[in-house]
Amino acid sequence: MNPNTKTTFKLLTMTFSLVLFAGIGIAATEISDWNDLDEIRDDLSGEYELINDLDEDTDGYDDLVDAEDGWDPIDNFEGTFDGDFPARNFDCS
Repeated sequence: MNPNTKTTFKLLTMTFSLVLFAGIGIAATEISDWNDLDEIRDDLSGEYELINDLDEDTDGYDDLVDAEDGWDPIDNFEGTFDGDFPARNFDCS
């Protein structure tokens, strides 16, 4: 076998392994506004990804974020969040 073929095969195998172990390829639910964030309560073990900053100008803020108490935490007495939610350098403020 050509040495270049061996190297290419080895790199492809390593890349495939990294993809599997990193969880890439699992379709995450995109969180783009406060309504999406609130819906996480319906599936506390889901896969989610924040795709932009959430702030007072983002849809759903006025309805879901209390001026005095702020955001109600997703973890509550009914269940604990055990899903995956990478923020990807975005903020909720």
